[in-house]
Amino acid sequence: MEELLCWIHHGEDGGHYPLAQILSHHLYDNHAFFLFWLPLFTLYKTVGKRNKIAQEILATEQTYVNSLKVVVQLFLEPLRDPANKQIITTEDLRSIFSEIEVILGYNGKLLGEIEQRMEAWSFDSCLGDIFSKMVSV
Repeated sequence: MEELLCWIHHGEDGGHYPLAQILSHHLYDNHAFFLFWLPLFTLYKTVGKRNKIAQEILATEQTYVNSLKVVVQLFLEPLRDPANKQIITTEDLRSIFSEIEVILGYNGKLLGEIEQRMEAWSFDSCLGDIFSKMVSV
């Protein structure tokens, strides 16, 4: 028989707590909880998938930010040099590179938030709140 774990989903704060913790700390008083019985195997499988997805998001964002840095450092900055005004006009430079430095700054901040979250990653961590917060910035 598969070993079962009982987790409680707290409707108010969205947290997941082991049943024993809830009962021992009286977290169940005046709150709406929903019981979820999960087979241990399913829990491990879900946690493993979530970890892989989070690692992939981190790796993708690192690659994207590094690529933007390369474009800015190897192309944009040298072309801004007054000695290169004969190569390209300021208007063309703006047209080609648009807001790349703003995008780099925004994604650099997003990457920092993701890296910080990943350092303390656990089975119940998530990244969605980081993206939601960045949308409102």
